[in-house]
Amino acid sequence: MVDFVSKNAGNALLYVYVQGRDAALQPPVIRQAKTILSNASRLKSVVINLQSMARHDGRMLVDMLFRDVIGSADNLEYLKIAAGVRFSDRCEPPLAGGVPSLRYLELIQFRVPWTSHLLQPTRLTHLLMRPAPPPTSEFYDFLRRALHLKTLHLEFNHKGVENPSPYDAESSVQLNSLESLEISSALHRLCTLLGRVRISPNNISHLVLDVFLPDEIETTEGINQFLLAWRHAIGNQHRDPISPECIRLSTTPSFRGEWTYGYAIQTWDTRYQNISLSTLLGLRYHSKTGLGYSPWAEIEVRSSDERFLDWEQFPFPNPVAFEQLWSLANLRILILNIELPRSYWPELALSLVLETLHIPAANVNGFVEFLLEQWSPPLAPAGTQSVQIPFPALRLFVVGAMTNHQEASDRIRTARRVVDALEKRALSCGDFSHVVTSPKLDSLEFNSCRTEIDSETLSRMSALATYKSFVGQVLNKE
Repeated sequence: MVDFVSKNAGNALLYVYVQGRDAALQPPVIRQAKTILSNASRLKSVVINLQSMARHDGRMLVDMLFRDVIGSADNLEYLKIAAGVRFSDRCEPPLAGGVPSLRYLELIQFRVPWTSHLLQPTRLTHLLMRPAPPPTSEFYDFLRRALHLKTLHLEFNHKGVENPSPYDAESSVQLNSLESLEISSALHRLCTLLGRVRISPNNISHLVLDVFLPDEIETTEGINQFLLAWRHAIGNQHRDPISPECIRLSTTPSFRGEWTYGYAIQTWDTRYQNISLSTLLGLRYHSKTGLGYSPWAEIEVRSSDERFLDWEQFPFPNPVAFEQLWSLANLRILILNIELPRSYWPELALSLVLETLHIPAANVNGFVEFLLEQWSPPLAPAGTQSVQIPFPALRLFVVGAMTNHQEASDRIRTARRVVDALEKRALSCGDFSHVVTSPKLDSLEFNSCRTEIDSETLSRMSALATYKSFVGQVLNKE
């Protein structure tokens, strides 16, 4: 049966998976593997899973596979190797004829140097490495050779120490074909990398930058270094920043088993994703924690110390710093899983396009206090009768659930405070006669209280929104 399969497999995917916690290479397994591999020169796709193998047996199998198959497989286009944490040392496979046709390479816990034969093909379009070796000069030589690279996903050791290098225009690498970029690294290493490459944001359909701030670097200083490197990478110092249509802000408490603290900024944009605006706006009604669609871009800022446990330490404390990454000008949907710094609300209140706000009940105080205590309409131009209401385009307002230990009275108090704030928003434009946009919401949702809400508050809500709902269930429609 093994001989029949090996001779008739053609260009089918070869998947080598060794099962068992401490699986060992027994002679019968070796004989069967060699029988299969003896007729595998036409293979185009190979996946090798060694995650449960001991280091010695895994190396034996890798040597055999590369020597008997990949070394003579000139047609190989797709290669994925998933090793285990036991493969801690670099492992250079014995390649006889190389892999000149390789287009996709994914290495998980399988370490090879940047000079490896696996990284020599100039036709390579997708490279994913976790972890990746340090970005030495050989790394940038590789990038210069990989003219067709569309996907670059690299996870560097975030504990590495490296001083940032000055930006050198002559040594920069143009990544003109790049469409998907994921980089996870310590601050200095990430800044060095971004300082030496050039990417076009208009070509990027997927972006993740995961930066670890070392304990000795103050947050503002670290963010400024990161922003400078990012702006340098996209050549965007003198142009407007990218303006996504949806942003979600949340915390990131852990990373691959290591306890870290940080924040994630995720964005969606129909201009860079295969998603329509109607779908983007429609999805907001079906998920209380965010969109059910993969983000276009994500920035994660982490630290191993406890600096981010306090919400006031949000790494972008004001819109000025934030807009060095992305502008809020086209923001239609804002999903908050954190307490947004107070300095953001004055700018957001003037937005003519912000339609949806998701705010957890525990983090709604900033929004409420801004409307009740700080908001005052800007002066209208002389000779006009227009009146500016805060959040003029707002149509959907969602208050997320409180934690289970909080009392019903706390939930009701929060609902009333939100109603107070929204009433002031509506009343700030008087009789509405000179307001182009109606202050009435399409939908007002409370996921933090149930039917114990009193009739007076319900009546006040009716004047604020066409739909009212609690725990995702619509109670009435005007």
